[in-house]
Parts: sequence; C-alpha cells; structure tokens
Amino acid sequence: MLVGMGIFFGAILASRILNERAMVQLEDAQKLALFDAFTGQRKYQLIPLVVLVLLYLGVSQAMAGSTVVVTAVFWLGLVAYATVAMVLNVSRMRGLDLPSSYLRSWITGRALVTTGVIAMIAGFFLAGVR
Repeated sequence: MLVGMGIFFGAILASRILNERAMVQLEDAQKLALFDAFTGQRKYQLIPLVVLVLLYLGVSQAMAGSTVVVTAVFWLGLVAYATVAMVLNVSRMRGLDLPSSYLRSWITGRALVTTGVIAMIAGFFLAGVR
C-alpha cells in the first residue's frame, strides 16, 4: 500500500514539474486563453466526484457484504471520470491552438497521475487481500 501511495505522490510531483515547464512555452495571451477556457468548468468539476462518493457511501452501506465489489466499482468509476475529463480537456485545449509541445507535456503529466492513481488503487487492493 505504501509503495502505491509513493508512486502516486511521485507521479503528482513529476506531473507538476512537467506542467510548470510546459507553461513557460506559452505566450501570455495563450496562458490567458487557457485560463479563460477552464474558468467556467472549475465550478462544476467537483459535482461528479461528490455524486460518486455519495453513491459509494450509500451503496456500500446497503450492500455491506460486498464491500470489495462496491469499492472496485467506485475506483473504476473514478478512473473513468478522470479519463473522460482528460479527453474533454485535451479537446478544449486543441481548440485553443496551443503548441503541440505544451499539449504533449500536459498529456504526459495527466498520464503520470493516472498511472499513480492506478498504482495506489492496486496497493490498497493488494493490502486488503493479505
């Protein structure tokens, strides 16, 4: 479990470094366009996560004997949400005509974080199996 969490936090750190370096490639107008493109989305970004957590809590109490299945479905739902959000974000960024090097760095950073999340989930499940 600790290895998975270590990979997760390492992936977040690596992603942050990649994103900071990628931002340097953007001109001020591109940074402003990027910020403006996602300003409205920030208000609603947590709603699906809150719904997913509430569903998890409700279903896990209703199906107390099937916590492994409910937890697995929850984590799969979380990964699915992150994947859909990433695809939508890339689509929006491509519409802003940002440099391809920026997009590659951003996608690599997101892929690292997703890999870290999967490693952490695997660590939790492996720790629970023992």
